[in-house]
Amino acid sequence: VVGAGIMGSNHVRIGRNLRDASLVAVVDPDLDRARAAVGTSGAEVFQRVDQVVGRIDAAVVAVPTPHHVEIALELIEGGVHLLVEKPLAATAAAGRELVDAAESAGLVLAVGHVERFNPAVADLPSWVEEPIHVETVRTSPYTARISDGVVFDLLIHDIDIVCSLAGPEAVVEHIDGVSQTVRSPSEDLVSVNLRFSTGLTANLMASRL
Repeated sequence: VVGAGIMGSNHVRIGRNLRDASLVAVVDPDLDRARAAVGTSGAEVFQRVDQVVGRIDAAVVAVPTPHHVEIALELIEGGVHLLVEKPLAATAAAGRELVDAAESAGLVLAVGHVERFNPAVADLPSWVEEPIHVETVRTSPYTARISDGVVFDLLIHDIDIVCSLAGPEAVVEHIDGVSQTVRSPSEDLVSVNLRFSTGLTANLMASRL
């Protein structure tokens, strides 16, 4: 696990109990934080990614978004399969760079869109065959530890869900929205309207206020 913050620590906790894999290392510039995350699992701690390349088969990247591409590319170059926390990257171009690199290397590159495994979301296709309109509201308390705006922090889940409902061939034909910045340097509240080539429309709102 690369990154021993809140999300990284969650991955460490889950990784300790996996049946088909062994947690062997936690990487974080702050070794004390890495040791706290490791606990009694027996995993080793390191400060840099290059110290574990060649010693691991797969990794979770749970560092701040601006560092996703740099760290993920280093691991891909080292032949490591990856689960990268959402968002995959800060821009579409950077995300495509990671996808292309993983495909060229024949490696798995997954993104931590955990809402896909929410039982309610997973069951949607069984009772919604041809949706015509979707509305979502997602809220969460503000926390200063999260540097991403509310789009990357919260709304990204609903964008992913709506895109999956629209289908793999659907294209976003129109998008507009408004946002408010109140507590953080980035947006804290956002409302977005989407229209897909299939005719599906969606109004998505997310807030940390």
